[in-house]
Amino acid sequence: MIPLCFIMKVLNVIMKPIILMLVTAIMALIAINNKMLFGQLLGVFNYSASDLRELIGWKGWSRVWRGWNRAAFFDGFLLDWFDGRFYTPEQIQMDRRAYQNFGGIFRIFLTVNLLIIIGRNSGVSAYRILKATLIRFMVASILGDMIFNTFFLRQPDINKSPQIKTTIDEIEKENEIIDSTEIKMTEMRPDLKIAKQNLKSLEKELKYIQRAANPTRKDKRKKRKFDYTPTEATNLIPTKQNEVSGAKTIFDNLTAKYDALDLDLNNSLTKLKSLNNSYKKQYYTIMVEERKMAPWVTKTFNLNKDTTDSSETDKLKPAQLTDAQARWYLDNHTDLKNVFVINGIYDLEAAKKHWIDHGYAEGRKWLALGDKPPILDDVQAKWYIDRYPDLQKVFFTDNGGQYNLDGAKNHWIVLGYEKKTGHTDWLKRHGRPEDLNTEQAKWYLDRYPDLKTAYGTDLKKARKHWKDYGYPGTSHQEWIEAPEEKVYNKKEMKFFQDVSLGAAYLLAGILNIIVYSMINSPDKWPMRIAMMAIATVLFIFVPFANLKNKYTEDLVELNNKRSVLIDFVNKIHPRALDKTASIVKLGLNYDPVQSLQMIVVSFILIMFVVHFIRSFTTKPTKLTNCVDGPASGTAEVTKAGDTPVVSVPRCTEDALAIRRRGHTYQSMTMRLFKGMEQPLQFEMGNIFIPIGAGILEGESAWKEARKTGITDQAILYDYKQKGFVYGYWRAIMIILFVTIIMKSEAFKSAVARGRAGAGAMMGGTGGRMSAMKAKMMARIR
Repeated sequence: MIPLCFIMKVLNVIMKPIILMLVTAIMALIAINNKMLFGQLLGVFNYSASDLRELIGWKGWSRVWRGWNRAAFFDGFLLDWFDGRFYTPEQIQMDRRAYQNFGGIFRIFLTVNLLIIIGRNSGVSAYRILKATLIRFMVASILGDMIFNTFFLRQPDINKSPQIKTTIDEIEKENEIIDSTEIKMTEMRPDLKIAKQNLKSLEKELKYIQRAANPTRKDKRKKRKFDYTPTEATNLIPTKQNEVSGAKTIFDNLTAKYDALDLDLNNSLTKLKSLNNSYKKQYYTIMVEERKMAPWVTKTFNLNKDTTDSSETDKLKPAQLTDAQARWYLDNHTDLKNVFVINGIYDLEAAKKHWIDHGYAEGRKWLALGDKPPILDDVQAKWYIDRYPDLQKVFFTDNGGQYNLDGAKNHWIVLGYEKKTGHTDWLKRHGRPEDLNTEQAKWYLDRYPDLKTAYGTDLKKARKHWKDYGYPGTSHQEWIEAPEEKVYNKKEMKFFQDVSLGAAYLLAGILNIIVYSMINSPDKWPMRIAMMAIATVLFIFVPFANLKNKYTEDLVELNNKRSVLIDFVNKIHPRALDKTASIVKLGLNYDPVQSLQMIVVSFILIMFVVHFIRSFTTKPTKLTNCVDGPASGTAEVTKAGDTPVVSVPRCTEDALAIRRRGHTYQSMTMRLFKGMEQPLQFEMGNIFIPIGAGILEGESAWKEARKTGITDQAILYDYKQKGFVYGYWRAIMIILFVTIIMKSEAFKSAVARGRAGAGAMMGGTGGRMSAMKAKMMARIR
């Protein structure tokens, strides 16, 4: 028979990890459902508001459950067994993404809990580890992202995927519909509950009256008394039946309305998810696929502006058609022309929509931007008239200088484009640079003597003239092409981007050491001033500015979808999607992490400036300039809490200041490097190891997401970023944890005991070996 104590030990071993998993899951759910407290923190790990919304409430948990079944249990075997409902491919993808996102958040809290448990058993403060990790991780990740986006990449161009603006508007509308529907459902629940209770009460009364009208044998045997006589009960039955019927009708109507709202809510959530996926793809196009390297990187690596495999840049498939391309699209596809051309009128907007919805994916032919257009825009029409004198006589009126642009456009469509006359030239718009570089501006001035006379060698004015007149084709239309550069394929470009990202995080790691040293400096005033300045702006200036600008609609919910802070950050942040956006809203066209990044960067800059100022203002006075003469043998402390030591003589006023501050004079070098917890050679491990760990974790997250059935490149890239940040943070935590343990007294005493024991063993072994050697020698003799 198995002893009870053995069973208890086994259960104890089994239950500990189970309890740990349950606690971690509860912590993750609490964080997910408290966006105001944990939203920014999870945002640092690249979890957006859209990702968290899929995980909120019981619906979110059910998505995680279904995603886990599909990923870990024979492609949803348990789910089909217990549920049996039909799920659309979109819902299945949503479940898989929810499971993947929850798994990432779960790992974050699991890492924290494991380090807390190990630290408690090792005598290390978990709070100290988390505080140090949070500072180092946030500073390194934020600075790395800011450096990479500011210095290694050009500003994102929202026009690379212009339909994203429409997607953002549709997302906002769907969010409003969802919020409105949820409010209606919340308001309807009490009425539905009352109607249900009322119906049950009336049905119970009806049964009682019916029983009073027709007592059962059991009632007669027990002589049960009713409130009504059989005759009274019989007369009351029709009235009560009408009341029950009315109550049932009210309940059924409310139930039908509630079910309809619930159906609308599910449809809106499905549509919102589809829009969010479209947004992610379009965002990926703008921020990753079509975003160019910075000019100095391009020059250093001799990179071509085009990051595609093909050198025929004019043959790139467009994400959206221009009017000329839409006209050509209809003319060259008979099936579309029969539908979208009615009585000679071309529905160009419908053609553009068809291209986005079907044509692009179907691989239909399109007009390259550099090819001959079937229709002209206004600038091209004006140029067309100016190009041919005979057309000027027809389409230009000297009196008032009026151009008949519509007539010129029709002339081009009927005659010029079809080559029925000699009017075959057109103003080429594609390939014309919007701005001239230095060599092009010099050539532009040399090409046109009137500009050379007017502007001399002023390249700035030459560039402005080109923008105002040359680029639109009004006058001075010629330009020279920029020199050809070597073309790299996508793999090579990805390599250069990865190198740039590594270099950015390397610089961030070095700056992180300096920031951490400033924070640990004995002089705490710079950190205090920086914290007070940031708090004043966030909690005093920004709320008043929001009220002044009438950004009050979200203040009650403490959500602040619109804020002067958001507007300001959007104009200067290097990763802002659209700096020209007139309306900036949190979670739509603005990433909330950008606010946190700018706050941290501002805190670091303020702290650095104050440290710089105090490195001069607290500098000791020369002994020859003392007011009251030097005070010999002054007791000083290098750092607050240390034992005072007698040092060289100082001025009396400096000695008093040192005692008041609690530390000696800190030069700028000491402020930037003295506060490191480890020597510089060990601190370098905090730079390189997390980068490598982040890269490996990112690749692992990519592969794991693909295994769960996610195939979209934009979403896979999103998971890769999340994996990189998590791996980077975990490596920093482990390094700090090991460092703190190695510095602890418990670890030092354990090492000492180990060395003493090893020495004793070696000593004992040496003595025995000497005795054996002596015996052998004696035998030989």
